[in-house]
Amino acid sequence: MRAPTRPPLRPLLLGLALAGPALGGAPPFLDLETGERVLEPGVQVSPWAQRCSPAAPRVVAGFGMPLALHWDPRPEAGAARLSCREGATVVRLEVTGLDSVVLRPRRQLSGCLYEALRPVPGRPGLWLSQVQELQAGVRGLLPFAGHPEGPAEASVLARPAGLAMVGGGLHLPERCVAADPGRHRILLFSRDGSLLASWGGEPGHRDGGPLEARFQSPAFVAAVAWFPTPEPWQTSPEFLVADSGNQVLRRVDAAGRVTTLAGVPGQAGHRDADDPRQALFSDPQGLVMHRSGSIFVADRGNRVIRRIARNGQVTTLAGAPGQAGDRDGAGAQARFSALRGLALGDDDCLYALDGHALRRITLRGEVSTVLGRPGTPGFQDARAPGPGGLAGVPCLRGPRAVTPGRGSLLIADTGNHAVREFQPRSGTLLTLAGDPDRGEVRCGLLRDGLEGPLPAGYGTLARPRGLAAGQCGEILVATGPGLLLLARQHLPDQPAPAAELRPERPDARVGEPLRVDFQVPAGSWRSPGGRPIQYTLEFRNGDGTLAERRDGTGAETRALAETGRFTAAGPGLVRLRWVTDQGCSGDAKVPVAVSWPP
Repeated sequence: MRAPTRPPLRPLLLGLALAGPALGGAPPFLDLETGERVLEPGVQVSPWAQRCSPAAPRVVAGFGMPLALHWDPRPEAGAARLSCREGATVVRLEVTGLDSVVLRPRRQLSGCLYEALRPVPGRPGLWLSQVQELQAGVRGLLPFAGHPEGPAEASVLARPAGLAMVGGGLHLPERCVAADPGRHRILLFSRDGSLLASWGGEPGHRDGGPLEARFQSPAFVAAVAWFPTPEPWQTSPEFLVADSGNQVLRRVDAAGRVTTLAGVPGQAGHRDADDPRQALFSDPQGLVMHRSGSIFVADRGNRVIRRIARNGQVTTLAGAPGQAGDRDGAGAQARFSALRGLALGDDDCLYALDGHALRRITLRGEVSTVLGRPGTPGFQDARAPGPGGLAGVPCLRGPRAVTPGRGSLLIADTGNHAVREFQPRSGTLLTLAGDPDRGEVRCGLLRDGLEGPLPAGYGTLARPRGLAAGQCGEILVATGPGLLLLARQHLPDQPAPAAELRPERPDARVGEPLRVDFQVPAGSWRSPGGRPIQYTLEFRNGDGTLAERRDGTGAETRALAETGRFTAAGPGLVRLRWVTDQGCSGDAKVPVAVSWPP
């Protein structure tokens, strides 16, 4: 177990500010929203600068779980306040005389500051300000937009599908663009989930600005790749839209104007052409822009992958128009069955979701199956698959979206109600969030590879249809009527080692109570007393059916006990799962021989 390094000392301004006599009037605290100090007329701030004490180590909690923030108190302070942002909301707490506070955040935390103000002896009305920066984060599935707890109103989205992160860099802030086919709209959100702009709203086809443009069931969106960077004047991101109902591809420029890039509005078919406005598509879905300037499209109706070169020429890269199948091969020898999402991997290959499988397509048109079987649904995680990996093994169920992560591919496994992470080099496939047996939208902790049914406190998804990964590692998921943020905040420790389960006897009888003692070892650094935990203890019969389940709370290193019964004879199993307030999880199992009473 490795403890994180402490951040270095950081210089923070110590200001002298005139604030009126004693504590009368509002002390001149820093304003978290503006970054400035609210001062009355005539108030001055001294330019003195010193170093404060080291910032506190990073504290991470799970969604809705208690998060304790600590700081170095200033006993001489006449006023103290804690400020932070929870999502887009600024939280201010008076903490005079305190050295800690417990929060239960339900959105991302940022900008946590503790500020102490104390009067300067012999200088009436003069205050000395000292600021400590506190580092805190929240793990789990968090509301983003279109949900009651998100910043945008719950009715802003009907049934979002394709997502993309656009912008980013020196001139362009990173934003999220979403396709909402149910309302024939495209929406642009800020990083905190606030709605910035929208296009469309009524079915049809029309180019123009946000008020004039019309879409017909837009399915997917993609960022425009810059060569090499945006112009300094660029203030709004550009992106592409697969306008599936209109059988065309559209482009939204920096001024917010929509133009038709390729295809003939309202005409479905397959036709390559030098002029992109003469080419024909059929239900275009996933699309991606390569850094060379070429655009690749998953042409679902034609069962092919198309390429639009930088000069506008449209060609067929892989697949045979109108011929379905799951054959690997080069160019026209390959076959696709039901194309959906498309992504560009770190290896400069395209990855397309096809039925219940993930296919790899090189830029030369060579197709291979790397995950799943196109015509056979299933669910399976694999940490160390064999040489062939999971190619041909049913492990996906109708996935709709795929996007590159950090050295991996993230998949919206729609039919399994889950977000999966696939690492092409190792063949590892894990479930990050969701449960194939629970198709409901609920914020909570991440699954992060945890096996079996989810204990209480974990988030679930309902048929996720879109994914987008941000530059800072956050992941947006289109599920249900809105968007969720999948936050994989850094954990300051490793998952706790396996706990020891101690049944009062190695055998049991059907229907008779069996006491099980257990203790979760400390897995969190700087927590000698143990962190709070939530646990689930299951008593399972030999056939795997659940006989009884006990849910409870406790703390690491504390002795705990539960009593349960088995309902069938055979090789029973007692299984414990737990999670700390920081989202660290673990489990333990112990077999029990179960027999019928005499």
